[in-house]
Amino acid sequence: MSLGGLARWLTCGGLLSLVVAVQYVYAADPPAWSQYTLAGTELLGSNVALSLFDRLALDGDYAKVGLETWKSNLTGPWIFDEDAWTTNELGHPFQGSFYFVAGRANGLDFWSSAAGTVLGSATWELFGETGRPDINDLVSTSLGGVTLGEIFHRIGADAVFGGSRRSGDGPAARGRPVSLSLEAGFVFPFLDLDASRDAPSGYGGVAGEIGDTLIYGEPFGEHSAPFDYFEQRMNIELSPSLWGFSFFSNGALFTIPLADSRRNKLALASCLHYDMIYSSIIELSANSLGLSLLTEQRSDGGLRFAGEVHLNAVVIGTNENAYLRELNGVQLQFASDENRDYDFGFGEEAKLYLDLSQPRFGSFDLEYAIFSLNGIPTAIKSDAPFECALIGVLRLAYEHSLSAQLSLGSAYTLYHKDAFYRSLPNVHEYIQAITLYVKLSA
Repeated sequence: MSLGGLARWLTCGGLLSLVVAVQYVYAADPPAWSQYTLAGTELLGSNVALSLFDRLALDGDYAKVGLETWKSNLTGPWIFDEDAWTTNELGHPFQGSFYFVAGRANGLDFWSSAAGTVLGSATWELFGETGRPDINDLVSTSLGGVTLGEIFHRIGADAVFGGSRRSGDGPAARGRPVSLSLEAGFVFPFLDLDASRDAPSGYGGVAGEIGDTLIYGEPFGEHSAPFDYFEQRMNIELSPSLWGFSFFSNGALFTIPLADSRRNKLALASCLHYDMIYSSIIELSANSLGLSLLTEQRSDGGLRFAGEVHLNAVVIGTNENAYLRELNGVQLQFASDENRDYDFGFGEEAKLYLDLSQPRFGSFDLEYAIFSLNGIPTAIKSDAPFECALIGVLRLAYEHSLSAQLSLGSAYTLYHKDAFYRSLPNVHEYIQAITLYVKLSA
């Protein structure tokens, strides 16, 4: 994403956020036809605002659309584009959240807002740019936009109004419990990278780290609407030589309680996931949907065990291509557009979260996510033909409580990747790290 590209999303996002905030505060519940009319006007209006910004402020040739462009896009094939990773995997889900929140702020329910997100993405692809409409943008904007949009909506509604006022989900959607923990510390990374990369292996130097874990609602009771329960984990690492940002999320579309007693809780859910890692070394994303099994067991001695297993289908994902990527000394910079250094894929994803805790002895946590991505034939780059990749992210942590809100922790993390190419040597690499941190829970 270029600096201009960043400015366009921040500018238009800020304007839409202002409109949404005014609606939340002042608007009474309107009749149904007005809800859909306002939502459609706002989501399509955000497309017009983006297009005008690109054309007038950035003077982008890609924004100089007209009748010939629209005719070509309506009659021609859809493709996989060459845009930078930040444009496709950060910018487009963020843009999709504009569309989704426009529906939610006007009182539409989750599914109507999701349909509006698809409409907003499709109309942008067909009428907003001169280039061919992009399959990957439609999927990432729609699925990522729905996930981010509903998270933004729930957090905003609870923070400002104490519940989902005008959510379209009824009073049962209001007042969900929220658990938030913040951590900060230091990371000591060790890199074992493939020789094809323009980056050094070995000790990466100490990095500062901040992160959060947000759990909204609880997974074991009856849910009246999608995302009455969701989780979001975010982490930022920064040093003079390395930087990284990760975001993992899952929201329950529906839940079937199987057991709900004081000692034994069990539920089956279907969840929508948006996961990504963006760093000086890694580019990884996955929009996925699957089934989840959630459990919690308690004993009289205060021992608690909680676990989650998620088995998902990756509708579309990405991972960096070591042969295409230029790290330039792994310094922080914005990649230019039309310079794809990553591959598109589809496949499977599994996540495992385990937590064993006892007030006196502390808690042990295990988190593991593994992605199996297969190259999409029509999206493969001929100069570095990607076939498939197996990518895993592991975190083992121990935390000891100093008080009800404050804990000290240490963690071991491992990122491993095995990528396979048709006519080039395969890539096998690891990144390990030790983290020392302090956590504040609310």
